[in-house]
Amino acid sequence: MGRDVENLQGDELGKVTDLALDMKNGRILAVIISTGGFLGLDREMVGVPPGAFTNFKAGGEHGTLLLDSTRENFKAAPNFKKNGWAAYFQVDHCALLFRYFKVVPYFQASKRELSGMSLGPVKSTHDVLGLPIRDDQHTLGNITAIRVDSKTERLMYMVVTNNDAISSKFEILASEVQLNAAQNAMEFDVSKQAGSGFRQPTLGR
Repeated sequence: MGRDVENLQGDELGKVTDLALDMKNGRILAVIISTGGFLGLDREMVGVPPGAFTNFKAGGEHGTLLLDSTRENFKAAPNFKKNGWAAYFQVDHCALLFRYFKVVPYFQASKRELSGMSLGPVKSTHDVLGLPIRDDQHTLGNITAIRVDSKTERLMYMVVTNNDAISSKFEILASEVQLNAAQNAMEFDVSKQAGSGFRQPTLGR
């Protein structure tokens, strides 16, 4: 978050303010770039598939992502405002978005490649942070960070904080949890972890 985005000509395109997360498939669906707006109000946002970025330039506080797009092409990209998230990330619109940036939609690729993978619920990182993680009987804590692999575009670990007694942190494999039907918690079966889902030792207190 907070990274600047430029095109290959060095034109400023915007700033990364969020990620759109495909909760079913455990993937980064899009990087959210905010542009325009006065004092942060009425900003337009563009979701860019992570595969569209060509490089990363170090420097500054967070570094800069490079996108092979003219300023005019980026301004013409499908965009949305704060209340338009749900409509923007409908599957058909996402497919158009991917193709606009010349990226093959992973959720509409051939069945031979992805076994009929379809797009799941799309949440922002701000929606996911703070969600409780539960097993069959207990709430284990709340998600306080998400670790991603930018190369594979996948969610790797959910960092969970438990403040019930002594505050502690641990990590759970993102592939071992799923959003519940009410979309207000992440759930998993402890028996599936078998030593691989929890990462120990404790990260901090």
